[in-house]
Amino acid sequence: MGDLATALAQYRHAESQLRHRKDSVCGTSATEARALTFIYAAADAQALPTAKQIGAHLGISSASVTSLVDRLTLAGLVVRAKHPTDRRCICIRPVGNRIDPNSLAGLTGRMNALAAAYRGRDAAMIAGFLTQLTTLITDEAADDDTARAAAA
Repeated sequence: MGDLATALAQYRHAESQLRHRKDSVCGTSATEARALTFIYAAADAQALPTAKQIGAHLGISSASVTSLVDRLTLAGLVVRAKHPTDRRCICIRPVGNRIDPNSLAGLTGRMNALAAAYRGRDAAMIAGFLTQLTTLITDEAADDDTARAAAA
């Protein structure tokens, strides 16, 4: 494995370890953390996510979404509310102070400062590499979604 591949593997491992520690501290599972991130993003966009949308985003069944929302409700992180325009739907809203288990504001600032140190060709090369990685991951997730839909 080359230096770049080794560095990438080390980065992915470090990020995974950080995510695990954050989830442990917040008392949420990885799936609950992903759900909260989705719910907060929807709230920020003035959207009203439904359980069905959360399930589709996470790739989990309706029963699993119900259990997940029950746990988040019991923890005081979300509430179920009537959808204002569709009486058949229940929307999920965040409650109180934002306790986002994925919040890494301090780290994000330090990462942005590190990125700002790269200019010109170096920055373009790194950006291109990261863009291609993002495409690989996005395509893999889409393939997983397609396979899951075909199996259903």
